[in-house]
Amino acid sequence: MKKSGAELLWVKNSDPELAFSISYHTPYVLKNENIFKREAIRYELDGPKEEIRMIGTVFSEDFGFLTDMSMEVVNNLVDALYPEQYASHAIGRAHRNYQNLTYEAVLDTYRRYYHFDNSLLFLYGDMDYERILSFLDKEYLSATERQEADLSVYQDPAAEDGYVETTVFAPAYEGDQTENASEIDYAFSLEDKSWEDLPGLAETILGEQEAYLADRKASMTEEDIRQMILDTKEFMEWNESESSNSDFMIDPSDIPDEEPYMDYEKTNGDGAAYYMASAEAENAGRYRMYLDTSDFSDEEKMDLGLYSMLAGNMGTRDHSLEEILNLKSEYLYSYEMESLYPDGEEAYPMMRLDWVTLTEDYEAELTLLLEMLGSTDFTDTKQIQELPARESDFYDRLRTGDKLSVARDLAASYVYRDYAYQEAYRRQEFYYYLEDIKNKLEEDSAYGAGWAERLRSVSDKLMKKGRLVSACAAPESDLETIKTISAGMQEALPSKEAGESSIPFPQKMQMRAVILESSDQCAVTIGNCYEADGFSGKYVPFLMAADDWYTVPKFRFQMGAYSSGINFLAYSGAMLMYNYSDPNAAETIKVFEGKVDAIAAMKLTEKELDGYILTAVTSSDMARGVFTEPLMTMENEIVGRDTRKACEVANTMKFAVLEDQKAVSEYFREVLNQSGTVCSCEIKK
Repeated sequence: MKKSGAELLWVKNSDPELAFSISYHTPYVLKNENIFKREAIRYELDGPKEEIRMIGTVFSEDFGFLTDMSMEVVNNLVDALYPEQYASHAIGRAHRNYQNLTYEAVLDTYRRYYHFDNSLLFLYGDMDYERILSFLDKEYLSATERQEADLSVYQDPAAEDGYVETTVFAPAYEGDQTENASEIDYAFSLEDKSWEDLPGLAETILGEQEAYLADRKASMTEEDIRQMILDTKEFMEWNESESSNSDFMIDPSDIPDEEPYMDYEKTNGDGAAYYMASAEAENAGRYRMYLDTSDFSDEEKMDLGLYSMLAGNMGTRDHSLEEILNLKSEYLYSYEMESLYPDGEEAYPMMRLDWVTLTEDYEAELTLLLEMLGSTDFTDTKQIQELPARESDFYDRLRTGDKLSVARDLAASYVYRDYAYQEAYRRQEFYYYLEDIKNKLEEDSAYGAGWAERLRSVSDKLMKKGRLVSACAAPESDLETIKTISAGMQEALPSKEAGESSIPFPQKMQMRAVILESSDQCAVTIGNCYEADGFSGKYVPFLMAADDWYTVPKFRFQMGAYSSGINFLAYSGAMLMYNYSDPNAAETIKVFEGKVDAIAAMKLTEKELDGYILTAVTSSDMARGVFTEPLMTMENEIVGRDTRKACEVANTMKFAVLEDQKAVSEYFREVLNQSGTVCSCEIKK
């Protein structure tokens, strides 16, 4: 370490959760300015009378946060804490600082900071530290000399005591909903200086960009314009050149087969079924309970969402709210409650509860859970009013911070029943439902009495056996005790008959655009490979190749989107194409549609295809983990999905051959014709 000047920090202990990695990236940007133009920012001009365009993957990503409230808060918070100091410049924000973002500045920054005597190496866990450090020193550190760079000039002066309170206007487009959109943040500040407010409207910032580009062109000579046009053409030619990123090789025959997890047992009781799996864990288990909601009406399914929000966040017949919250933190770790209508032959609308607890606490935990579900006191109208008011914005997709998930969920709702169910009862319509409750309770406090009765009715209807199912992954020595406790409590519940699973889903739309209050844009196409005849796992590596050869170059390199990709999920058969932070949403659908022709046109070698086989196998989303794998397998049986099929698909990926390429292209043309596509965008785009 002495030669390079690198500092070292290690924490040596007996923690078996050990991970160590080295990432060493060749700084290609130092050798090729086109990398900077593609990844950061560039200026394009097609002709003397055209307008200059400003584009780049990082610029597109940052621009997607133009109207993001949380990002504005973080940026303005550090400005308030450290005004005029280097610490306030931690966030790049290329969409605001594009004037000073140049290739020369990046090179200068790299040379100034990126060397080992300005680095800290961190090691943690139960490892042979001497061996690791010897390797680092031999392969990396000893190859460089100390730079002896004096960075003291960039150290901020000592902060002074003080207090700052300020209001900042976050950018928004004209017509965006601004009620209940504020955010209040507190932080410790050590200085007391003023700072500039940022513009309040997104249109103002866009106008500044347009003016900057217009002024830039106006200041250019005819020779400058001709040179920018030439640079644009040369960059396009370079950027459209094909290359493969599949050069890390493991022979496909060396990839071990996926084996379906079968080490579990199912037994039936009085109105209840029990799935018990042995897990390689000590003193802890993960548990799931499935409650039948097939007999709930449309109105009751909406009420069930409110019930899920309140149960566990209100007092019960035997405990106060404070006591319930304390007991939850003690016994119900990672507790989740979710309404589902899974895609599977045996599935029906259900409520799934998922939690982790110590095996010695299982009886106390199950007692608490049944108390929360069966005897919550819904007469506290104030709490009923406060919780929906606090949580409702989470369901407002119009102002979501996760635009990609909106597009994904809507696209998936065209081909998958569970996503359609979520859209009908737990997305935007549920937000309107919560807002209606909040408004009515504000108008008439007596309205809460009626809601208490409705929620009690939901509880009574839910807490019955019949098609009640329990699943458990825990140490083998505890399984029989857990099953006995479960049967004693759950089979004491009243009985009900299974209801009809007739759901009036909204009309499906195969292609649609969703207008959101955001400057970010993204698009998703989702198809179900298992619904089209003739699917084979050996087709999937060609999807991974298309991602590398076609989707990423088109979206990220040429169109300036921040990210894109193609995924395949073995359990559901889902093929997903996506992009986000996309400045050219109008062209996105054409790129999606061009995927099948791109598959046919790829000129792959056997070695490259082997690399894509590895990518396909490792990204097929097979369940892993001492709790996750058995619970996933048992849930697949509960709802009628085929775990063996998923394993078979993953295993046949290894047999992909170049001769299948044309057939693969035609197969995915059929899948694409049956897929759902959604683009989420800002209305002006």
